[in-house]
Amino acid sequence: MDTNVTVAQAIGSLGCGLAASSMSFTSLTLVPTLLLPARHVSASAVRTDRGPGTPIAHLSRQWLDVQNAGHRMLPPLTVAAALANAYLAWILRGSPAPAAVGVSWAKFYAAAAVITMGTVPWSVLAVQPVVNQLEAHNARHDAIVADKTVGLSEQDQVKHAAEDAQVPALIERWSTLNLYRAVFPLLGALLGVYGVFG
Repeated sequence: MDTNVTVAQAIGSLGCGLAASSMSFTSLTLVPTLLLPARHVSASAVRTDRGPGTPIAHLSRQWLDVQNAGHRMLPPLTVAAALANAYLAWILRGSPAPAAVGVSWAKFYAAAAVITMGTVPWSVLAVQPVVNQLEAHNARHDAIVADKTVGLSEQDQVKHAAEDAQVPALIERWSTLNLYRAVFPLLGALLGVYGVFG
């Protein structure tokens, strides 16, 4: 097999797999850890409040740092994997595929590229509205901290407390949507692996 094909298959399969595993890890492990309630050493100090064990402003800042780190790494990785699959669709356009595949290699790898890029509309339509709400919360808190000269009115304090109370649920919602987003590169990775070994 041509070296270019082998390299493109590796980039497509491994890139999709890494993107899917990173998204899944964030949603299944990292976010639930951020949302853990405070730990109590004494068994008699049973906590009835099940909220996160860190102040909401800190929690939303931690989430924003996680979101920004993923946003820097995962879109380029996903695009590179999809481009590798698109390259395979182009370079293998005349190659016959085994009967088990059911379509030409060109259509097979084109499908892998399109499915992988399904993260883009999902991110824009489903995930971004939640991201916008959480980023607005961070911006509001940063503005309050920066403007130390003005105290908040009682009405503003009540409003901000209500907004703060929504943050853990918004982070959980983002986590769920992010886990669904991982399905696209996971399917791309499975197609890529099948293309290599199938």
